[in-house]
Amino acid sequence: MMTKGKVSVILPVYNGESYLLETLESIRAQTYRPIELIIVNDGSVDSSRDICLEWINKVALEIEVRFFDNFLNLGVCNALRKSCEAATGEFIAQIGHDDVWKPNHLLDLVDSLNSSPNAVASFSNVEYINGHGEEIKIKIFDHKLINSLTQYKLFARLLSGNVLCAPGSLFRARNYRSEFWGLQNERLQDHRLWMHLLLEGEFILSDTVSVSYRVHQNNLSSAHVMQLQGQLEFFELHQKIMFSDKLFQIFDDLYIDYIMFEEFITAIYDSVLQVEEYFPPLRYNLMVWLEKVQERYPLSSCVTRLRSSLLCSLGAIRKSLLISKSDVSIAACAKRNSPFLVPVDSKLDHKLFQFLVETGWFRDGRGIDPVGSSRDDFFVIASKEEFDGLRKDENISTLASRRRMILASDRDDVLVGDQCIIPIKKEKIGHNQLDQIFRFIEGARMVY
Repeated sequence: MMTKGKVSVILPVYNGESYLLETLESIRAQTYRPIELIIVNDGSVDSSRDICLEWINKVALEIEVRFFDNFLNLGVCNALRKSCEAATGEFIAQIGHDDVWKPNHLLDLVDSLNSSPNAVASFSNVEYINGHGEEIKIKIFDHKLINSLTQYKLFARLLSGNVLCAPGSLFRARNYRSEFWGLQNERLQDHRLWMHLLLEGEFILSDTVSVSYRVHQNNLSSAHVMQLQGQLEFFELHQKIMFSDKLFQIFDDLYIDYIMFEEFITAIYDSVLQVEEYFPPLRYNLMVWLEKVQERYPLSSCVTRLRSSLLCSLGAIRKSLLISKSDVSIAACAKRNSPFLVPVDSKLDHKLFQFLVETGWFRDGRGIDPVGSSRDDFFVIASKEEFDGLRKDENISTLASRRRMILASDRDDVLVGDQCIIPIKKEKIGHNQLDQIFRFIEGARMVY
C-alpha cells in the first residue's frame, strides 16, 4: 500500500454553518497522512468563521491547517485559486463546506493515482445525502464514464456538460495551473478544471463510494438563479478550451493516426451540438472552431464534411455547398436541418425527386401535408405543367405566394423568381444549378 506524498485539502467556505463542522470532522477522520488543510473563509456573515477557528485550535496538534479570511465575499473561484496557490502537497483534493468524506477517501484516491503513472486525477464514486444526512436516490454525476470512455472521448463528452463531482476528486499538483479555474468563474470552475486536466492526461476511477454529496434547498435554488451566468461561463469554457494550443498539439499528435483524429473531432462536434439549444451562440463558436481546424488540417475530409453540415443547419446552404465542392472525395450525406422536399405531382419524374434527396441537400418530405402542416422547413416540387394547370387553386396559390414551389421544366438552367424553375432531367443539375436553387431557398427563408 503506497501512502507517500502530502495531500493538500482545499476547503472554500461561505455561510456554511449548518454543515461545516461535519465536513471538518470528516477531514480530520481521514486515515491518510500527511495532509494539510487550507481553508478560505470567503466573507461569511454567519458563524462559519468562529466554527473554523474553534475547530482549528482543537486539532492543532493533529493536522497542519492554514486559514485565510476574506473580508469580502470574492467568490468560490477566487477562494479555490487562493487555496491552490498556497498548497504545498503533491496531490490536491477539494471539498465543499456541506459535503462529507468517508475515512478512507483520500487513501483510496492516492493509491489509485499512484498505481497509474499516466493518470492526472482519480475519482471515487458518489452517494447523495439530504440536509439531514440521509441517503437519497438521485443521480447528478456519472463517474462510470471515466472507465467507459477514453481520455479524449471523455473530454468531448464534457463539452456537453459536467458529469464529475469535485469532492470526489484528487489531482496531481504538478499538472495544475491557476488559470485552470478561470476568473470569477462561479458556476463552472470545476468543469473547466476537468477539461484542462484531461488535456494533460487520463482520469481513473476508484471502486469505492467514499464521498457523500449533499443536496439541499440552498444549492438547488442557486442553480436556477444563476442560469444566465452559467450559460456565459459555458460559452467561455468552450472558447478557452476548444481554441487552446494544448488541444491543437494533441490534434497534431493524433493526425498521424487519422482514424483517431477523425473520431476525436467528430466526438467534439457531436457533443457541442447536443447542447446548442442551451445557449445558441455555441453553434457559432463551433463554426469558427471548425474553420480553424480546417486551416490547420486542410486535407481533412472529415472536417470539410462537418463544416458543410453545420453551415447547412445554420441556414447558410450556399456556403455549405461551396465548402463541399472543395473536396470531391466527400460522398453525399444528409445535412442537419436541410429542407424537406415534398412531391405533389404524380406526373413528376420520380428519378428527379430521388436524385435531389440523395444529394443530401434535401430530406424526403413524402408524408408531409404541404397545406395542413404547421412546419415551415419544406419546399414543394411539381412539374411546371401541373403547376400551370392549378394556378387558381387556393392552396397552390398560397404555397406559391410563400415561395415554396420548385417547378421542373424542360429548361436547361435554373430560373429564380416567385417560383424556382429547374431542369426536369437530373443530369442537367450540377453545383451551379444547386447554387441557384439554394439562393431561392435562402431568400424564401428570410422572407417567410
